[in-house]
Amino acid sequence: MRDISAVSYLMCLLLIQVFCATTKSSQDAEFAPLPTDLKVTIGVGFLNVSWDCNNITTAMEQYEYKAVIFGRFTVLHLQKCFVEIIPEAILHKGVEVEIRTMKNGRDVKNNWTTKTIFPEGGPYTSDENISCVVFNISFMNCSWDVGRQAAENTTYLLYLIQEGEKLTCPAYEKDLLGRHNKCLFSFLDINFDKSVHMIVLEESKNRPVRFLDEFITPADYEILTPPRNFTLNNSLNRLVFTWLQPETLDPYAEDCFNYELNIWSKNNEATHKVKTTMYTIPIINVREQLIAKVRAKWVTPCFENTFWGEWSEPIFYRSPDSPIFTRDHLLIVLTVCTIAVLSVSTVLCCRFKILRKIFPPVPQPVNVIKDFGQYEQRDKQEHKFSAVDMVSVKDEECVCSTITEVQDSFYVNC
Repeated sequence: MRDISAVSYLMCLLLIQVFCATTKSSQDAEFAPLPTDLKVTIGVGFLNVSWDCNNITTAMEQYEYKAVIFGRFTVLHLQKCFVEIIPEAILHKGVEVEIRTMKNGRDVKNNWTTKTIFPEGGPYTSDENISCVVFNISFMNCSWDVGRQAAENTTYLLYLIQEGEKLTCPAYEKDLLGRHNKCLFSFLDINFDKSVHMIVLEESKNRPVRFLDEFITPADYEILTPPRNFTLNNSLNRLVFTWLQPETLDPYAEDCFNYELNIWSKNNEATHKVKTTMYTIPIINVREQLIAKVRAKWVTPCFENTFWGEWSEPIFYRSPDSPIFTRDHLLIVLTVCTIAVLSVSTVLCCRFKILRKIFPPVPQPVNVIKDFGQYEQRDKQEHKFSAVDMVSVKDEECVCSTITEVQDSFYVNC
């Protein structure tokens, strides 16, 4: 009796396995029909899934269709012909799209092949290496490299989108070919703590150019302003440095900042990492001038920012025991004396023409050929006035020994 029961039990198990295998095989053999002309296109900031609404069959209506993009499911309602998807993700690098079909809560195979869809425009036509820096609290400067295969007449336009608000770049800078490659936002009215969709559109008359998009949190790229009210006090033989956190659009806790204090002296320079807004050092052996400055940086739990901010204006401290006449004073005195000596020397040289006396002008060479005619003419004139042997004068004889010409008059020496 027990043997019969055991055989019956085994037969039931075998029948159940055969039924399950048959059901599974029938399910595996089932293919869900896809809507006609099903395609996916990528626009600026969105994806569009469309199909032909005129060829929806009864068999298609038995299934549920879903688009899987960036791990998220979007239901495709067959009667609507298309669906627009706005993912918070980068699109210019291409998007992997999967179409899944379901029936009675279970997946059914279809003939859709998972593929990567790219925006319009060839590779390397979009701009590259875009980067932004926030400074002076509400200014942002963004720059990029022109696409390696972009046409020379390509125009680049930058937009910022946050919570549905779209901002256009107000001021561009251009490269040597007149193409935009930098944008400056002044007094930017956005939330620096939240993500911003940054889009650079390219326009060219020659061929389609692919756009570029990125998501950034502006505060992650902020260069902080210098800490405020940086002061130095002497208290109980200690130097106490104090300051306030840098100015920001919104108030933040003190532990959102780290600081770097640089202290310089003639024989030493040290940089101290500080987590508060105060730092002290002893005055022992400080017998010369100190120069100090401080800067700030965001702390990682608050923002993913690795940029150090701007240095504060330096402050100076001179110990009472330090010499009054320092090396800086000596340099100033030497500079003033040098200028004074040069000025006096210049005046004296001009007044007494010393340089002309030291370096007299070089006479010009005589042109013999040009002056030969002048010499010959002068000899002819002198020939008219020759020596006279004897001149008789009334009641007096005078022997002329020499006739000399002086200013067209003749003097006779007797």
